[in-house]
Parts: sequence; C-alpha cells; structure tokens
Amino acid sequence: MNDNISEKDVSERLGLSRDELRTWRTKCGDNPLYIVKESNNKPEKLRKWLWTPAGINWLTDQLNIESNKLSKEIHEKKEEKTDQEVIVTRCNFPNQRLIQVKTDQGQVLTVICKDNRGFRQGVRISIKKDKNGWHAKRNPLFRQ
Repeated sequence: MNDNISEKDVSERLGLSRDELRTWRTKCGDNPLYIVKESNNKPEKLRKWLWTPAGINWLTDQLNIESNKLSKEIHEKKEEKTDQEVIVTRCNFPNQRLIQVKTDQGQVLTVICKDNRGFRQGVRISIKKDKNGWHAKRNPLFRQ
C-alpha cells in the first residue's frame, strides 16, 4: 500500500484550508517532504500533491498535533467500504434521476441514478456513498 496521503485528505482531517496547506508546503521548500505525481502534465496549480509520512510528521510537529493518530485515521478512512447491495422499492419518481431503495437492515434511502426508467421494483443493485449522498454504481441497459 502506498503510504503517501493526498493533500485533500490531509486538509479534511486537520481542518485546515488548502491555502494554509499550500503555505506550509512552500515553507518546507525543496525537502522531500511532499511529492508531485510524476504522470501529470498539468500546470503546477492543478497538480495533485501527495504528502509522505515524513511530511505528515513535520507538519503535525509544526501544528502540535499527534501524527501517528492522524495518519492512521486517514488510511482507515480510505479503506472504509462505501459500496452496498440494496433492493429497489420505488422507481417511478417524477424526477428521473432518483430511485428509492431498502438496505438489508431495513433502512430506506433515496439514491441518485442516471435514469430511473431502467430499474424495476425488487431488483438488487449496488450503490456507493460519496460526499453528495448515495449513487447507483451502474444503470441497467434496458428494463428487466
């Protein structure tokens, strides 16, 4: 597993803005505390910065935060499983981008999909969670 952590994850866990992290990144200069993805031809402003464990330790020392706990939390967050198998309970919403599903635990969720006309009641689908809610991983090509 790669131990480098994206700057976005570091900013979310530390509660710092990306601008503050950018100033810390420029303070450490040419030290190998952070790296840039090599396969990236984007301008510097658009590159994805990855912090190494040494960079995380340096940053947490500067901010007086416990670094081992922070890096473990970030890696645990990345490994959380966000996919789930559910059953479609309602697919006839006027908004064609929504369906209603029921989890195995009995929880009813509203899921965003590309088009609800391909789904049928009682069909098992897989959904994933992101910061904007639940999304259907794949839409059926035709009605079943």
